[in-house]
Amino acid sequence: MINKALRIIIADSSHVQARQLERSINRLGYYRVAPVKTLEEVWLLSSPVLPPIDVVFINSDVINNSDSGLWRRVAPFLSNVIIYSFDEEVSCVPGGLNR
Repeated sequence: MINKALRIIIADSSHVQARQLERSINRLGYYRVAPVKTLEEVWLLSSPVLPPIDVVFINSDVINNSDSGLWRRVAPFLSNVIIYSFDEEVSCVPGGLNR
């Protein structure tokens, strides 16, 4: 059963790729999708004062092009992360990250 209340973030520096992924997720029945371009925006949206983010799709380039310390601060607030790249295989981290 689809939980339409899931909060989903797509972090991709390419607007075109983010929109393609967003449309694919919308076709599956999920509409609370927020595309962002930077890890800093993910950090702002994953603030503890906001409702939790259920799933984050993040392009590996977004992580590689940002401060590594920022990723270490953001990761504990994200429970389900899918790190992808269009050049490599998709990496899936269900149920959280190894901290």
